[in-house]
Amino acid sequence: ILKNILAIASHANYIEIKNKSYSGYYETLVLSWSFKKDFQDDGSFNDRYFNENSKDLNKSYWILISADDYAPPNLNNNITIIKNQRGIFKYNFFYFIKIFICAVLECKFSIKKIYHYFSYSSYLAKIVSRAVNEQLKKNDYKVVLSPYEAQPFQNYIFSESKKFNKNIVTIGYVHSLLNPFPSDLIYRRGAPDKLLAHGESQIEIL
Repeated sequence: ILKNILAIASHANYIEIKNKSYSGYYETLVLSWSFKKDFQDDGSFNDRYFNENSKDLNKSYWILISADDYAPPNLNNNITIIKNQRGIFKYNFFYFIKIFICAVLECKFSIKKIYHYFSYSSYLAKIVSRAVNEQLKKNDYKVVLSPYEAQPFQNYIFSESKKFNKNIVTIGYVHSLLNPFPSDLIYRRGAPDKLLAHGESQIEIL
């Protein structure tokens, strides 16, 4: 728990990288992870989970969370990258204290709520939701799609998308083998409308 909380200080400064010449009409919003080797010279992105290139999936806009804090100098118009901008020091305790004070005020000094919401997972959910909400306002999206690990920020994004437009179809893709007891995938608030799995055995377990 302490490591999870401390991760806020080491990921204090998230920024968005995108092509300012934004244009186009999009129907599918894809939320995924990115690494440096996933980007192509033409500014497109190869998604390792869906085995798709960002320019080939028709009418799609991609919001990528950089796992290695890399963003290429050229990006296609349909991509936004959320990355941590590292400073001189690994931990930014000034920002950490600021986030803590905001959490205390938002939770109205409730110890139970502070314990629940003051974590890296909740912090990341707020960061990503800002970029998602910005896109949802720009286009009439039909689908929100993401490789799915039942992480809190993914459930939060799916839940917020349905609040924005109840007709949006949320889809999650289980891209890896299941744990011996996959309790994290139990259906709950924020779970996707549709869950894509690898075959009948996974479907039976789920």
